[in-house]
Amino acid sequence: MIETINNAGLSMTVYYIFHVLGFLCVLLFNIYYGKKYQIKPWKSIVTTLIVYSITYVWIYILSWAESGFKAFGGNNIVRGYIYIPLIAFPVAKLLKIKWKSMCDFIAPCVCISQGISHFGCIFAGCCEGYSCAFGIYNPYVKDVLFPIQIFESLTGLTIVMLVFYRAYKQQFKVDGLSYPFMLILYGFTRFFWEFGRNNEKILWGCSSLAFHALFMGICGVICVIILKKKMTKNNKKTKKKLRGKKA
Repeated sequence: MIETINNAGLSMTVYYIFHVLGFLCVLLFNIYYGKKYQIKPWKSIVTTLIVYSITYVWIYILSWAESGFKAFGGNNIVRGYIYIPLIAFPVAKLLKIKWKSMCDFIAPCVCISQGISHFGCIFAGCCEGYSCAFGIYNPYVKDVLFPIQIFESLTGLTIVMLVFYRAYKQQFKVDGLSYPFMLILYGFTRFFWEFGRNNEKILWGCSSLAFHALFMGICGVICVIILKKKMTKNNKKTKKKLRGKKA
């Protein structure tokens, strides 16, 4: 099927269809998910449109900078994961949504987009794995390659379910931990999967995207530690006040 689509000159069309589908799924999910955090549907839509657009512009700029300002392109959203809460901050202020609520709300979104749109890479022949005895036929290199795109997509969608399950278990209580939790899960798994991708390695057998992934995982761990300590401190203060009132 992949070769047939390629011969018909439809590879990039299918690729973009998956990207559009990924965005539409994020939009629809956010309308539903926003209600869990008392975010009105129109605010969910505006948030999705603004954050999604700015993030993609930013990752193109980052990719351009990585190339030494020679090639403008490279729309891999992995570069933008770590910056999304910062991009969402002014949007939260504009729409009068608490930043913690915004971060918990947008946590599953990027993995939905990545999980769905990445299937399009199979048809475009990009983000390919190494040559192996089993896998997906790539018409561009005319070889069977390790199906890394499928593994990455399934990993992303699995993380969506895990983030959602965590929020569901605590009845969608806002604590600001959902996004760091996603960064940890996606960052370290993506770092691992990068070794299965046949892309340029820059240091110690790691690609630039591997370092982006490792960075997001580490940042996720740091954020969890800081937020947990802050929560513990606030709980102690609350208990102290209650004891004072009882006395």
